[in-house]
Formats: sequence, C-alpha cells, structure tokens
Amino acid sequence: MTVARWSLSLALVTVLGGIGVIAGWLPREAPDVQRGKQVVILAMTPEGAPPEVLLSEPDRGTLAVAPRVPDLPRPVTGEAPSTASASADGAPSAGADGGTAPAGDTLIITLPPAGSAQSGGGEADTRPVPDITASPPRGFGPPTPLAAAPVAAVTEDTPAGPLPRMAEDGRTPRDVYARPFGAAQGGPLVALVIGGIGLDHNTSLAAIRDLPGEVTLALAPYPPQIADWAREAREAGHELLLEVPMEPFSTAQEPGPSALLTSIGTGENIARLHWLMSRFPGFVGVTNYLGGRFTSDAMRMQAVANDLAARGLLFLESGGSRLSQAQEAAAAAGLPYLKASRIVDLTPAAGDVRARLAELVQIAREKGSAVGVGAALPGTIEAIVSWAPTLEASGVRLAPLSALAARKDTQ
Repeated sequence: MTVARWSLSLALVTVLGGIGVIAGWLPREAPDVQRGKQVVILAMTPEGAPPEVLLSEPDRGTLAVAPRVPDLPRPVTGEAPSTASASADGAPSAGADGGTAPAGDTLIITLPPAGSAQSGGGEADTRPVPDITASPPRGFGPPTPLAAAPVAAVTEDTPAGPLPRMAEDGRTPRDVYARPFGAAQGGPLVALVIGGIGLDHNTSLAAIRDLPGEVTLALAPYPPQIADWAREAREAGHELLLEVPMEPFSTAQEPGPSALLTSIGTGENIARLHWLMSRFPGFVGVTNYLGGRFTSDAMRMQAVANDLAARGLLFLESGGSRLSQAQEAAAAAGLPYLKASRIVDLTPAAGDVRARLAELVQIAREKGSAVGVGAALPGTIEAIVSWAPTLEASGVRLAPLSALAARKDTQ
C-alpha cells in the first residue's frame, strides 16, 4: 500500500439521537457509533472514494473510528476494538448541526435526529396509536389486511409471555404471519425493511400508512404501545420483524435494557430473547439492532439461532462485523438467514435514497434478489413512495422479506 495509491480521509460523523436502527444498520465494517456524539472517521480509502463509500461498501477499504468524546479514547473498528492509538485532538470539528466541511479531503455526514426508546434516552412517546387504516395510503390503493395476530396454533404460553412456536401440523410463524406473495412467478425481487417503528409517533404512522404493503417493517421492542403499532401495521398489510438489541463493540453505545450480551450466560440471553419476543405478536422473524460483539460470539449466537429456528422464524442480519458468526450459526441451526445488501438511507435525503434504491434493483437483476434496509425517516418514506411505482417497468418486483426467504428454501 503506497502513499501514491492511498490517501487518508477524515470525516466527522454527527450521530443525533438516532432513530434506533440507524447506528445498528451501518454495514459490517462500520463501527457501532454512540448516538448523540461526534466521531472522527480515519479511513484508508482508495483515491476518489470518500469515507461514506466504506460505510456502504466495506469491501472497498478499511475503516477505523476515533471518537471525539473522552469516554472513547481509542479507535473502534467494525471488526473488533482497536488497540491502535489515534488521537482526535486537532481534528476538524463540526457544529451541532453538522456545520461546514473543513478544508481538505473531509466529509460531514449527519444522521437524522429522533428520540430512541431503545437507547434508553428521552421519554417514551405514549400517545395512542391511531386507526391507520381509516386514512387511505397514497397511491397504492386500499390496504390488504393480514390476519389478526396472535394465531393460537403458532403461539406458546410461557412465563415470559406468549411466544411464537411451530404448530403441531408443521406450520411456522414465518409462514402464518407472512404477507401472501406469488414468489413462484420468478423474476428478480427486492425486499425493503424499514425499522424503528414505534420509536417516533409521526414517522411510524407515515411508514405504516404510506409505504406499499410489500415493505416489511421492523419494530423496536421497548415502546409501551408497541403491540398497538404491530396490530396497525398488519392491518395495513405489512409483515413484521422484531428488532433484537445486541451488544455492540463500543462500550459507550447503549443497546438498551434486555439486550443480548457476551458478558452473561446463554440461559440469561435466551430468557432476554424470550421477553423481547413476547412484546408483540405476528412477526415472521427477527433482525439485529447493533450487535457487532454479540454476533461475533459463536457460542452465544448459536444458542440464539437454535432458539429462533426451533420456533419457525427467520433472521435478517442488517449489519455487523466481519467477525460475525450469524450466518454460520443460522446454517448449523437450519434457520432461514438473509443479509442486507444495502442501507438505503445512509444519507437520508430523498435523492440519495433513490440512488440506493436503484442500486438494489441492479443487484436484484444480477443476483436474483436484494435486501435494502432503512429507517422510518421522512426522506426515506418519500423516496420509496415515488420509487415503488417504477419497479414494474424495470422487471423487478417489490416483495416482503419472507418471500426471499421462501425462495431460498426452494433453491
């Protein structure tokens, strides 16, 4: 690696409050970044590739992050805590609103603000969940409600509360609660998973009401009225995932209470998983919130995969480190596994989101399917609403996540 070929890029990332899933949905090489803090990205990137490329396309370089806060004195990488010293002293700074990019090869990236019940910060939004189906969605016709949940045959009463299970006749929650879809028709498919549902009243309402029913929604476990959000989302035709908070590499980032941790035993982690799964019914599977450290622990990840597989669920890995053992654990357990192809709102302006959506279409054409993940943000929702009607002409279909899992099962 020569100086002529590589350049050192500096970037300030201001992570503001976080709609829970944003930090967790940075790709596998991206660090677990503490919401509400500024950090300096120290990225050895190819000439012409800014640091944001590494956040979305980690194979194009390596990434280290030096925090600009005293409680994180060392760089943190997406693979493991770094022991290399890289002081942030003297690094260019940005204002609270992101400011102006300093001179040189520097980029300011601002992740959007929102209250996050998952991170334990701020007061929970306890406003009643409205009847969303009373106001029709924009441009996609009346919703196609999914069956009410829970369904007794795939529900188990436990001390933790009602949990999903396989039915005696072999039916699984991922089948019973899935949005019907004609996957057998063939052709490339794109699945979109929009997370953070339940954390912010207005954006959750907009995501459920305005997005096409084929968009899968991931719900945070902590909001007190999350079961009401789940009910309204299914009545609007969306299939659901549960966001499971998992331990990140950065000790400064709080995944929330009842997170799965490497510092506790397998039994306690499974008990926590069961409590999280009892928060609302009707989900087809789970996805990680944060989790770089936890998913790299083969033993603990295997226990989680075994439990999810036994209950007939699927697992979406929405981001993590290269050390992640999630895919291997899923294969050993027979757990349907999918991996996010792109974060569609790494930069949340609607135009940037549309560019990422176009990339998903290209990936689907090349590989047969693609999975995009994002958060319930205004720019993300607007971009998807304007993009979805164009898919038919491109020969690619928008599909619920379960349809991609079902297709993999038959291949």
